[in-house]
Amino acid sequence: MALNTKELTAVGSNGKHRFTLNVNETEISTATNKSKGNFTFKLSPEKTSWNWSNWGSQISYKITIGTQTFTGTIPSYDGTSTVTLKSGNFEIKHNDDGSKTISISFSITDTTGKNYTPGSVSKSGTMKLTDIQRESDVSCSSPYIGDTAIITVDKKNENFTSTIWCNIGSLLNIPIATKSKEKVFSLNTSEIADDIYSDMPNSKEINGIVVCETYNGNTKIGTSINDFNLYAKESVCKPDVAATIIDTNEKTIAITGDTSKFIKYVSKPKVTITANAKKSSTIKKNYINLNDGQTSDSQECIFNTIGSNNITIGVTDSRGYSNTKNIDISEKMIDYIKLHINNIELERTEQVSNEVILNVNGVWFNGNFNEENNNVLTAKFQYKKTSENEWSKENIITPTIDNNTFKFIDVSLGNLFSYDDEYQFKIIINDKVMVVGSENKDIITVPKGQEIIAIGENGIWVDGFVKIFNNPIIESGSNDNGEYVKFYDGTMICRGIVRLTSNEQKTSGGLTYYCADTYINFPFEFSNMDVQKIQMTSEVRHENMNYICNTYAVPQSKTQARISLQTTQKNYERGIMWTAIGRWKQ
Repeated sequence: MALNTKELTAVGSNGKHRFTLNVNETEISTATNKSKGNFTFKLSPEKTSWNWSNWGSQISYKITIGTQTFTGTIPSYDGTSTVTLKSGNFEIKHNDDGSKTISISFSITDTTGKNYTPGSVSKSGTMKLTDIQRESDVSCSSPYIGDTAIITVDKKNENFTSTIWCNIGSLLNIPIATKSKEKVFSLNTSEIADDIYSDMPNSKEINGIVVCETYNGNTKIGTSINDFNLYAKESVCKPDVAATIIDTNEKTIAITGDTSKFIKYVSKPKVTITANAKKSSTIKKNYINLNDGQTSDSQECIFNTIGSNNITIGVTDSRGYSNTKNIDISEKMIDYIKLHINNIELERTEQVSNEVILNVNGVWFNGNFNEENNNVLTAKFQYKKTSENEWSKENIITPTIDNNTFKFIDVSLGNLFSYDDEYQFKIIINDKVMVVGSENKDIITVPKGQEIIAIGENGIWVDGFVKIFNNPIIESGSNDNGEYVKFYDGTMICRGIVRLTSNEQKTSGGLTYYCADTYINFPFEFSNMDVQKIQMTSEVRHENMNYICNTYAVPQSKTQARISLQTTQKNYERGIMWTAIGRWKQ
């Protein structure tokens, strides 16, 4: 069934033949906004018995329907019948508003010059196609929740109206407009923000749809739907975070008189995070960092110590938004210096003296814990014969104080210690926070005195050196770790050899090298890690070294050092002779 039709007819210039073009619209599509149709182009006699033949392409036709063109030739005709020269189909795209008028035409070109042929002729016209009723397209911007969403209607017909609503999460049929001719609308999401957030407690975005119904008067033309997103605003949703910090160490609380004050290195702070999740979210993660190497992922934690004036706390909510806060407690922190003994020595004044003297140095906190509570340093000692079990009473000794250091220099502990006996000593030093030097591992032994020269009936007995130089050797020896020599002035030299093979590959600064290291034990213990120098030499001299080879050593303690080998040659074995110079006594 034709929707619209159009006929064009004309007689050739020789007056003997008629041409007719019939154009029929047969189908329209709202989805594609197109019309489909067909056409026929016919030749009939205007005057009978005027025929021709064998004129090939000299008689031709051209048909135009919209933008489509069809061509052909008429080489012969019987002069009496009606014949179809061309038929076919066409497809036409309508305007955006669904309207369309097309141009149609035909033409005959006759170059024979004969009077029995049609001669040339052309005919043109227009054809209005059926209007396609098209619904409007709709779109919506994707703003932050709380901001205004802009809805835009792309109208195909200015006379049509739009009814618009939205669905967002569980919020359905949010009205926007009813049969409006406007093209731009707004949705203020601030009015429904809390409801939107409740639908997305674990997400930073939520999907919505906008629906537009198009009307021609009261007749519904169609419906268009489009998606859009709404996004959570971090500044609105980010959780609030705070914390309370109190000392839980009863000893330090008793000293400061305040749970909100802290003694560095000694207090045991309890950190409790208080967080406020926003816009229907929940707190999923907690973070505490004392910035002294101690961390926790708990909402509350008691730490064994505290070493920093700054504490970092943080939380993360169910949407993934985080908030951190740095808490400065410097005004509440007492910068306590740990009580520590750096060096301690006990010895007889002479080989056969009954008097023992003490030398000690260390550090302490020479400050106050509050306005009424100053720190106090106390020193005591106890002793006993090694052969006995019972310790003496505590004897008070007075240190020399210099700011945050203390010392005892050649302090006599009395003439109570017979050189015929070996004695053990405890040096006990304490302030209001700590006690040091009282453990069994800190027991110091003073050996028996020893006569250097004894004169008897049969001769003279000498223990030591008969001949005294400026700095004589008083002891030497060796063991599995190497050799040692002790000098009278306290100097000690240790030496040994170790073999290393460079088999561990490393890369630094684009250079690939091989290394090996080991720990060596000194044959005799240095005093208080006082290793002044470690020298190394190779047991092998190389005449032509075409590679880099380095050795170095680092003291680790008064009994041990680490020796390392680095070379550009893999599996290079080298004997390293080492010499360590330090002191066996102060």
